[in-house]
Amino acid sequence: MTREQYLRSDKRVLTLVGATLAYMVLSMLYAIVLHTAETRTYIQLAAYIALLAVCFVGFAFCRGTRPCGSILTGSGALAYLILMSLGAEELTYVYAFPILMASILYLNKRFALAGSSVILLSNMIRTGRDASAGTMNVGYAMIRWVMCILMCMAAYVVMMTVQQFNEESIFNIRKAAGEQAAISKQMSEIADEISCNFESANEMLEKLRETIEANNFAMGNISDSTESTAQT
Repeated sequence: MTREQYLRSDKRVLTLVGATLAYMVLSMLYAIVLHTAETRTYIQLAAYIALLAVCFVGFAFCRGTRPCGSILTGSGALAYLILMSLGAEELTYVYAFPILMASILYLNKRFALAGSSVILLSNMIRTGRDASAGTMNVGYAMIRWVMCILMCMAAYVVMMTVQQFNEESIFNIRKAAGEQAAISKQMSEIADEISCNFESANEMLEKLRETIEANNFAMGNISDSTESTAQT
C-alpha cells in the first residue's frame, strides 16, 4: 500500500476503533452512575481511556504508515481481550466485529491473522473464566464460539477476495500498459519507416529535378546548334 492508501485506511480505522472504544468507556461510566460498578469496571475504564489516547497519539504521529495500522488495530484487539477477560456480559463477543473490519481495511494478512488470534484467545480466556467460576452458560458459550469463528472466517475470506481482486486489477492494468507500449513502439517504427521513405522520395525528386535541368540544358544546346546550322 502507498502512503495515501495507508492514510485513508488510518482515518477509517481510527473512526471505527475510536467509536468502539468510546462506547466501551461510556458503558463503564454508565455502570458507575448506576452504582453497579466493581473493581474490574474501573480497571476496564482506565484501560479503554488509555487505549483511546494511544490511538489518537499514534494517528497524530504515525498516520500514513504501517506502524499506525499496527497501533490502531492492536489497540482494538487489546481492548477486546480486556473486555472478554474482565467483562461479565454474554454478548461482549459482538465487539469482535468492528475489530475484524478494521483489520480488513489494510488488506494485510498479518493484521487479519493477528486480530483473529486475539479474538479466539479472548474467547478461550472467557470460557475458562466462566467454567472455573461455575457461571458458564453452555448455550451462550457455543453461540459465542460459533459466531466468533464465523466472523474470523468471513473477515479472512473477504480480505483475501478483495486482495485477489486488487491483484487481478493490477495485472490487467500492467497487461494493458504493456500492450499500449507495444502499439506505441510499432507506431513509432512505422513513423520512422515513413520518414525514411519520405526522405528517399525527396532524394529521388531532387535527382529527377537535376536530370530534368540537365536535359533542358542539353536541349537548349541542341536548339542553339540547330539554329546556328540553319543560319549557316
